[in-house]
Amino acid sequence: GLHRAMTFNVYTGRGESFQTFVALVMELRVVDGRVRLERAICAIDAGRVVNPGLVKANVEGGIGFALTNTFKSRLGFDKGVVQQSNFHDYPLLQLAEMPRVEVVLVESDRPPQGCGEVALGPTAPAVATALFHATGRRFRSMPLPQDIAST
Repeated sequence: GLHRAMTFNVYTGRGESFQTFVALVMELRVVDGRVRLERAICAIDAGRVVNPGLVKANVEGGIGFALTNTFKSRLGFDKGVVQQSNFHDYPLLQLAEMPRVEVVLVESDRPPQGCGEVALGPTAPAVATALFHATGRRFRSMPLPQDIAST
């Protein structure tokens, strides 16, 4: 079945230059032992939004980047040297693995705030909690497994 989890984050810009509030719901299924991300719903209060399309694009891209970190990013070392050299051995999340992303811009009378990477923080915790709901197991290190059957 469908499993979901919600996380919250307050993203404070460098030097506390802004505060953006983020709530993220991640929905996933485990199908034949594999994690299938279904949907990410991200509500964001970034103050008065000047360019809604840009804010939505930042959030969508940030979730994709965060999901790459959540499931794929792993560095190996041999005698202090990183073994990965490029994208052939350091994979990114594939488009087919990306969930549908819905961004909700919360109406706000606060001045414009930041929105650069605000969706990164809550993404992995939402996925990990949804995986807990799906499997009853806590995964406490990243990258999280996409193939649950082999763990």
